Amino acid sequence: MPALILHNGLRTAYAVGMGFAFEWSNEKKNQIGVHMIQLSVQTFRTQFLGKQGCLLVDVREPIETALGVIPGATLCPLAHITELDLQDHHQVVVYCKAGGRSMRACQYLEQTYPEIEIYNLQGGYDQFLHEI
Repeated sequence: MPALILHNGLRTAYAVGMGFAFEWSNEKKNQIGVHMIQLSVQTFRTQFLGKQGCLLVDVREPIETALGVIPGATLCPLAHITELDLQDHHQVVVYCKAGGRSMRACQYLEQTYPEIEIYNLQGGYDQFLHEI
């Protein structure tokens, strides 16, 4: 469970897990951090799917990805997110089953690669399948 503290009048949460730590605040409503943005499935399909320089990352576990993945996705379970090298990419879209784990992955990636645009696919793989 993340610890919540007040920092300069803003509610800030800190979380530690999976071998890394990150922080985020409620300072922005639509945009969770500096670069990580919530991305609808419709926008993902029309503007990001198959785009050159954009990496799609599935942070689900192998038992979940065995049931299916979004075409072109790089498989990287959340526990291994620190091993992902993004230096050759300008944009990264991250997804999981429903959006929770991908949010945590995005927060870590945002702090590690502040120059890259990080997107969280809203609703994850479940929403992607629902909108087919």
